[in-house]
Amino acid sequence: MCNREPRDYKTIVSKYCQELVDNKDKTKKYNQKLKKPLLKDRERLLTKLQIQSKKLQFKIKKISDVNLDTLVLPHPLMGKMTIREIIMWTAYHTEHHTKILIMNYGEETYC
Repeated sequence: MCNREPRDYKTIVSKYCQELVDNKDKTKKYNQKLKKPLLKDRERLLTKLQIQSKKLQFKIKKISDVNLDTLVLPHPLMGKMTIREIIMWTAYHTEHHTKILIMNYGEETYC
């Protein structure tokens, strides 16, 4: 159960960005282990992202507001977060990486 006031989107994003700065070595080490997707897999990965997004939206609709704001999950950098906060973080994180893809590949048709 959450023992503090829920954080809003702006607070989540600000705290996450600060955690990234404070934990550069940890995140760099983690990111080095990740595989980079191939450009030939772009369409399949975009379709998969859209499907997973729709699944998440469908599941969120079934969770009560009370549970969204009281049940907590662990995040590796942010610590314990409510389900609502995890969802807000997921939205920011997805948007952040989409912008990086657009910058690197010059296309605005990612999502």
